[in-house]
Amino acid sequence: MLCKSALRGINIKFNFAQPQSLNMAIKGNTLLLYRDIHSDFDKFSNIKEFGVQKFSSAWIFGKLGKKYYKSPRTIENIVFSIVL
Repeated sequence: MLCKSALRGINIKFNFAQPQSLNMAIKGNTLLLYRDIHSDFDKFSNIKEFGVQKFSSAWIFGKLGKKYYKSPRTIENIVFSIVL
């Protein structure tokens, strides 16, 4: 075991933060995912039959959840911009 006096002259810094470019790539991919979910939700919600919306919001959330491997609740939060 090293004593404190032996460690005084040693200056060790650990930086576990990810590089900025990796953080931007993750954010960019997330924004693309959110954009795709929004566009698919709009596509399904604008389908009308006999003048009314054909698919319910709950059905759309479930369908998009399966497509994007997310829970319906997460899809709902993304669509209504709660996660941003």
